[in-house]
Order: sequence, then C-alpha cells, then structure tokens
Amino acid sequence: MKLRSAFVLFFWVLNASAITEEIDFKRFNEAQKCFKESGRDENKRIRCAQDSLDLGKKIFKPTSKNIITLTYNLAMAHPRLSSERYIGFERALQMSESKFGADSIELIDLLLALANEEMENRYINKLYDRAADIFSEQTGEKSISYATFCMRIAEESILYLNTKGRLRTSSRYAEQASKIFKEQLGSSSEDYAIANLQLAKNQLSVRKYRKAIPYLENALDNIHVSKYARGFLVTVYLKLDKPDLANLYSEVPKAQVIKVENIPYEVIFQNLPGGLSKKGWATVQFTISKLGRTDNIKVIDGSSRLHKRNLSKVVSNWRYKPAFVDGQPVDTPGVKYTYRWSVHKR
Repeated sequence: MKLRSAFVLFFWVLNASAITEEIDFKRFNEAQKCFKESGRDENKRIRCAQDSLDLGKKIFKPTSKNIITLTYNLAMAHPRLSSERYIGFERALQMSESKFGADSIELIDLLLALANEEMENRYINKLYDRAADIFSEQTGEKSISYATFCMRIAEESILYLNTKGRLRTSSRYAEQASKIFKEQLGSSSEDYAIANLQLAKNQLSVRKYRKAIPYLENALDNIHVSKYARGFLVTVYLKLDKPDLANLYSEVPKAQVIKVENIPYEVIFQNLPGGLSKKGWATVQFTISKLGRTDNIKVIDGSSRLHKRNLSKVVSNWRYKPAFVDGQPVDTPGVKYTYRWSVHKR
C-alpha cells in the first residue's frame, strides 16, 4: 500500500511539473511576442524583454545561448547610452566569454554594442580593437571582409556620439579600410571612395576643411560616389573663400532626365554634436534644398541653450539626396529633427 502511494505521488509530481513547464513556455512565447510587437513603446518593450528573460531562466539552462540572447534583447530595449543598456551588454558579454571563449567570433557583435555605448576613449578603443583582432584572425588582416568590418567600426563608432576621440577612432579604421580597398580593388572602386568619403566627413565634423580635400579628391574617381564628393568640395572651397574652385566642382555633366516616381530625401551625411555630458534634447526645423543642402534652419525647442546651439551649429553641414518629383530635384521644407542626449556614468 505504501509502495503504491509512493508511485502515485511520484507520477503526480511529474504531471504537475509538466503542467508548470507548459505554462512557463506559453507565458514565455507571449512575452516574446509582446517584445517583438512593442514597436516604439519603450516601457512596454523593456517590460516584455524583462519578462522574457525571467521566464527564460526557468526554461533554459543558465549557460544556454538563449539566455545570452535574452539578456542582449533586454539591454537593447533600454535607451541608447543609458547605464541599464551598458550593464546589460556587459552581462551578455561575460556570459558569452564563459561559454564560447575570449577569442570567439561569437563575441564580436557584443563587443561592438558595448563599445558604441562606452564613454571613455581608452575603453572604446580597447573594445573595438579586440573585436577587430578577433575578426582579422578569422578572415586575414588584408582581406576585403576585414576592410568591410573596419568600415563598420568607422561608421558605428560615431553613430550616437560624435566626440573628437570617437572621430579619431573612426578615422583610424576608415584609413585601414581605405588602404586595403585600394590595394585589393583599385583607386576607382566604390569601396575605396566610400572609405575616403568617411575620412573626409570626419574632418568636416571638426571643421578641418583643408584636411578633408585630399580624401574628397580620392573619392572622385568612382562614378557613384563622385557626385557626393563634388558637393562636399563645393562646400569646402566656399568655406575657404575660393569661389572659383567651388564653381569648378559644381559643374557636373548634364544627365538625361528620367521620369520616376516621387522619391523621398535620403541622408548622406549627419554629424552630431559631441562633448555634452548630461541628459538633454534639442529640436531643429529646416529645408532640404534641391541641391541637398540645409536652409532656413530654425531651433524650435530644447532643454538648454547649449543643446540648442550645438545642434543648430552642425545642421548647416548636413547633406541629403533631395526628393524628386518627375525626375527633378525639389526643395523639402519643414523637415524636423530631434536629437536626445542621455549620457550614462560608469
């Protein structure tokens, strides 16, 4: 009788455990769906990501790759440059190092994500360099793949913050990419031109117009990039009070007008203000001219005079591919842009 009771209890426990596990899986799937459908609702996205991680810890092993992914998702749910986002990436990186090893290719995206959130130059470069070393070991330091990865760093390193330290890091990796592209693909290749355009934009961000000129000239040989390089050269020579040279580069061969559907404007270059060490925001309104320049710049609102002044200062250097109507470029008035600062402390 006692043996029979023990079997009944054992199977009851097994059944109860299976039911609990099934409920946890169902709730986990609901939380995951909630996270994917949260859109721009920040609070909902964070809540659903946290629920997914909490339930995932009940379902998966602590060392599972799924837990790393869920930790990464929770970090991504938090605002850019927030301490919660930074700490989340750190935890995900530590778990990945423990599971895959310190030199695993699995670490690269996490290293870049953490570097993009970092504030101190020495840690920024340490993280980017570590990711680059891992990648070069896999592909070779002279390969096109490695050059493309260097360009990824060059672009991502100044995506959210545009400090002088980050600009130097961006230029260092763009320079590496430029050398490889020239050696492997030639000076007329699109990749080589884009790398030089990035180097020029970094110089323009700190108003070093003369230093930008050689890079812009290097980008002229590729037909797809030359029109942008010419536009920047016009701006540079006007800034240097050399209208004759500006006119020289403003003269481009007339192309056949092709009837196309209306095309919205596209961003070519947006440098962002750097060096701000507190939370804040600013909003500007401007017109994108048919030449892709910004006109009629007005500061609408902002959290401080410093934020408003710094944002309005850089907008004049922004460049766009203008909108087209029936194949002809047109002005786009009333464009609004809001930039938010949310700098965390280590």
